[in-house]
Amino acid sequence: MADQPLGDVLDIIRRWQDEATWHLAYETSQLMREHRAKADQCARDARAMATRLVREHRTTGALHLEDVFRKAAQVHAGAAETFRQHVVAFHEELLSVKNYLRMRAPHLLRLVPPVNLMFDKPEGIRAFTEQMVELEGELLATVVDRPTASSQGAPPAEKDGSDYSSPDNYERDRWVYHQREAGRTVRQIMEDLERRAEPQKWQPLFSETAIREAANRIARYHGWPEVKGRSGRPRTKPR
Repeated sequence: MADQPLGDVLDIIRRWQDEATWHLAYETSQLMREHRAKADQCARDARAMATRLVREHRTTGALHLEDVFRKAAQVHAGAAETFRQHVVAFHEELLSVKNYLRMRAPHLLRLVPPVNLMFDKPEGIRAFTEQMVELEGELLATVVDRPTASSQGAPPAEKDGSDYSSPDNYERDRWVYHQREAGRTVRQIMEDLERRAEPQKWQPLFSETAIREAANRIARYHGWPEVKGRSGRPRTKPR
């Protein structure tokens, strides 16, 4: 998964910032286990019922009831397999993030909870979503800070913002730029910034124009190319 685009990885991380995704994964895992248990129980009941009725010389009834329980076991086994496939998809999605981090940013692996733990501990879901929010910010900072084709020829990395036109807003503007570079819409960035501003002690930006100006300002400071992104207003399909 080392060749997986950063944008795809960020999409997965943002999806797992929603508590609903974690709850769905947990509930799917629980349903898989319940149907497995019911399938096993029906199979045991089929054997027990057949044995009891045969002892009572009710062979015809034994065969009929055994067939009923076996069919019920098959139904539960089929449901368990369907839920298992969904659980596997959840696992693979998160493992793809781990594989990407293992190659590009191994120090951030600590922010992805163990897969099995995630589906067994629903009370920790809020903490997991917060970790994924932190992971997004750390990953953007780590990956984009490395030399890339788009940043070749930029001024040396020693520029730390101390001589930035608005030093207090340096980290905020840098974050905005990286968000736009990753393909997020201006509206998405503005909404996310509103949520991050207080904990990060950043000054909020209240318009799409301000978001664009922040990204362009930091781009000029570092000599990065300006990012032409989307405004965030989805096009309406003609009826």
